[in-house]
Amino acid sequence: MAVVALAAGPAAAASEEGTAVERSRYPVRVLAFVGNGGSNTVSAYTVRPPGPLGATMVGVHPTGVGAAPDGNTVYVANSGSDTVSFVQPQTRQVEATVAVGNMPFDAEPTPDGARVLTADYGSDTVSVIGLPGRRLIATVLVGRLPHSIATVPDGRAFVTNSGDNTVSVIGADNTVVATVPVGVAPSGISATPRGDTVFVSNMGSGTISVISTATSAVIATIPLGPAPTKPAPVGNAVSPDGARLYVADSANNSLITINILRAPWWVRPRSVSIPRASP
Repeated sequence: MAVVALAAGPAAAASEEGTAVERSRYPVRVLAFVGNGGSNTVSAYTVRPPGPLGATMVGVHPTGVGAAPDGNTVYVANSGSDTVSFVQPQTRQVEATVAVGNMPFDAEPTPDGARVLTADYGSDTVSVIGLPGRRLIATVLVGRLPHSIATVPDGRAFVTNSGDNTVSVIGADNTVVATVPVGVAPSGISATPRGDTVFVSNMGSGTISVISTATSAVIATIPLGPAPTKPAPVGNAVSPDGARLYVADSANNSLITINILRAPWWVRPRSVSIPRASP
């Protein structure tokens, strides 16, 4: 399962617990899309106010979900059918389906909206889809078992390779321009809003690698312990204001918050437990 949220224009008047909600209270309609691997669907929800909108059939076993910078398209990586579905968020209809590499795990746009890149876990490649034509324009060989992608404003993409403990840096010309050694089994990755720093979750070593995009090199490693069990960070995300890093710790069912505006970052990471879902 993967989740992406996007702003989708003014919200219509709605009701919340039986009470009318004025349009001015929710000036922007925020939607969340969730990939459901077991049902081959993407579910849509309103965030403000919260509520379900329905599900859309996409490809087989959708995993990663990304959104266009302008909020007009949702990209769904279908790992079981080797495709990306382009979903219109207002109508929730699939507008196009593009074939990519084997077992795409993530689909992320560049900040300028000109390309969508997929991490093809099964073929050790990144597929590049050109926009607005929605066609495959390049296939880039990266490291083993590419997992997730973060893009930065200058057009580069940083790709975690969970099979060989590296991050591949793909330039705006769709070629690998650098390979960065990180921790064991890198998975989730995110960038600051300015694109000056990238954070990599190393699931096997329980750490976060901090990469400077200016040098394409690791400038710090943040340990996430101590914890009852050795941390196993998977996904991570930087807050919109660039002040905090949120890390999902799959080993301890917790969310770790790190203040990334204050160095050294690793002094006091805070962890909040997440209860297990009831069967």
